[in-house]
Amino acid sequence: MAPGLLPVGAHARGAGEDERMRRRPRRTWVVLVGSILVGSMPLGACTGSFDTGPALAPGATPPGSTACDAPSAPSTPMRHLGRVEIDNALRDLLHIDATPALTFPPDDSTIGFEVGTSVSDQLARRYLDAGEALASAAALDLPALDPILARCTASGEPTGTPADTCAREFITAFGRRAFRRPLETAELDEYSALFDTGRDVESFATGIQLVVNAMIISPNFLYHAEVVPASASPGDVVPVRSYEMASRLSFFFWRSGPDDALLNAAEAGELDDATGVQMHARAMLDDPRALRGQHELFRQWLSLSTLDAMTKNTTVYPEWTPELRGSLRDSMYGFLDDVMSPEDGSLSSLMTGNFTYADARLASVLELPTPTGTGSARFELPAGERAGLLTQPALMAILGKANQSDPIHRGVFVRTRMLCDVLEAPPNDVDLTPPDLDPGLTTRQRFDMHRTEPRCAACHTLIDPIGFGFEHYDALGRFRSDENGIAVDASGEVVNGHDASGTFDGAIELSQTLLGSQQFESCVARQFFRFAEGRVETRDDACSTASLARVLRESDGNMRELMIGVASTDAFLYRRIAVGSAP
Repeated sequence: MAPGLLPVGAHARGAGEDERMRRRPRRTWVVLVGSILVGSMPLGACTGSFDTGPALAPGATPPGSTACDAPSAPSTPMRHLGRVEIDNALRDLLHIDATPALTFPPDDSTIGFEVGTSVSDQLARRYLDAGEALASAAALDLPALDPILARCTASGEPTGTPADTCAREFITAFGRRAFRRPLETAELDEYSALFDTGRDVESFATGIQLVVNAMIISPNFLYHAEVVPASASPGDVVPVRSYEMASRLSFFFWRSGPDDALLNAAEAGELDDATGVQMHARAMLDDPRALRGQHELFRQWLSLSTLDAMTKNTTVYPEWTPELRGSLRDSMYGFLDDVMSPEDGSLSSLMTGNFTYADARLASVLELPTPTGTGSARFELPAGERAGLLTQPALMAILGKANQSDPIHRGVFVRTRMLCDVLEAPPNDVDLTPPDLDPGLTTRQRFDMHRTEPRCAACHTLIDPIGFGFEHYDALGRFRSDENGIAVDASGEVVNGHDASGTFDGAIELSQTLLGSQQFESCVARQFFRFAEGRVETRDDACSTASLARVLRESDGNMRELMIGVASTDAFLYRRIAVGSAP
């Protein structure tokens, strides 16, 4: 039986029962769809191991292996769609401008990236509520829901084509898009039976509504489900099947489900080998929908969602208004879109591009000329003040306190997001309150106390000297030459930072140092990999991550080529059958 559906024959009722159903409240229809326990997809049909093993540095050789001469991939946990993935997939599927998943509980996090690995009772209830509401809204305009319904219905009822034929055509096409694969015959029959229940009791539109509701709360929609091949055994490394590859590609590049064209490519066998996957990956990267995937990658990697709740002390920063959040967000995405354009895409532009975007509101705060029009404009910036991602106003504002700059979090950001270092958490009894403002001292002077506390010194020796290099930027992201009348000292040092170690003066020099570092290069590759895979790399991914480092080197640091490279790794093209899985 298809998960979340009524048993076959459940629609066959007597007239008395039909009458009782007519008197039930609308909420009862959800029960008719099936009492679904989100997360109960049988693991015999999908991958489901959480034993991924310890992480391995990119470029390292897997234990017991001398070369990457055979596909290698770990068994990985089955994940449900994240909030952004759900909203994008529903928007593309239902053609309704709604974002219900934004109200869902937050996704789990893996080294900064959002993944769906657990389901609470609250999340399950939110799924059910959202499914009912969206299906109801979609049924109000059947022609807009699907071209099939536009062709064979008018005013919510079938015309010309028999109702059963029309519904079955819709279920076949809609189910293929919702489940990202063709429906099995048994599934088609059961969804047709569910349609019959709604049509017989109420109307054609109600039958369609029940089908839509059932499909969008089904594990087949809500999970990244991959079926175990009948010929596979636990531990086998097998190619990802064509329809599942279409899903992997679409959720990586578009952060949504595959469209009909990509599903057709899967059906035609065009995704059965690396060459076909690369060809379609390049076409998808050039599609406007790729911006959604790129925005998500950078939003999660750079923690840009913290802009949503960011606030500043208006006594210290009277220029601050809540509306500035949107200006800073647009500025950051404008910069990133420019860097990731087909004409560029280079790490060099990401780290040294001497420009930013600003609307009139942000331009006033940054003391830039007022742009014409209502949107953002590109500004070339004075030499010596800014260069690249690490000096963008939005990032500096995010990595700032409400009333002062924040060398600690700026240093942590570089360590963890740019160099992929793992830092220990501070002792539980250490006071984390930032030092009070002192008009006679600079931020650097006030924060220097961290390195005098023995329990803090080990970590802060790694963090603070990096963070002090950003002291030219206040908590609004503005450039400053002095603080409290004292010249800013932005000298810094990367301590024990692999080949990035050394002294620097200011964030521009730091950016240049990182750009020439293999540790930074490999960290960028790992961040793209983690975003695509929804997990941390393991020893079985050594060949995959090593290949990504080569892609960056051979493409002169092109991040667009890196995305194609991710889709060409063993980890993307193959998967290991988990112990306990069965066909």
